[in-house]
Amino acid sequence: MYPVYMECFLDWHVLPDLSAVFNAGCRSKQVCNLISTTFGKRTSKRTIGCSQCCNSPPNSEGIPCNGYLCKQAPVAAGNTCGICDMVSDPHDCTVDQTCQPTETCGVTTVFTCGAIKYKLGCEQKSVCDVLFKEYQSTHRPTIGKRADHGDIVLCIACCNGLGFNKKPCNEVIKSQTCYDPSICG
Repeated sequence: MYPVYMECFLDWHVLPDLSAVFNAGCRSKQVCNLISTTFGKRTSKRTIGCSQCCNSPPNSEGIPCNGYLCKQAPVAAGNTCGICDMVSDPHDCTVDQTCQPTETCGVTTVFTCGAIKYKLGCEQKSVCDVLFKEYQSTHRPTIGKRADHGDIVLCIACCNGLGFNKKPCNEVIKSQTCYDPSICG
């Protein structure tokens, strides 16, 4: 259990394109009490569909209490990924999203504007398999490939598991698996 002054939370937001995103983590009990009054309020970019807090230990399967908030059935661990664009550290990503069944989590390390940044999100499993095949053939991640806007892609990796794409790409790629053996063997 978390300290008395902290609670787990789950915020469910509806974006202008009607997609749903989740933000989960820990926040102060005082903020949990205050935020419960904002349920259903609209901001300029999104509508808060639900915001709830809890303070109980994970269940026997390791799913934290906020995995059940906002009337959500807990999502299989491989389908929920961090979703962030250009963060300095993948651990800084606080937005989670449920991917489609044909997708898995992905993390990309990019050198841009003199700094290393990370992109986290959902990726098509077939794309992951092509990248994995390339990695297997060279025994290293895709390095030196230029992105569309001049950035240099240092690493691209896919993974299963809640929060696994919030690790550095060079760690994630070591445990990457093949989804379709006809693509990546």
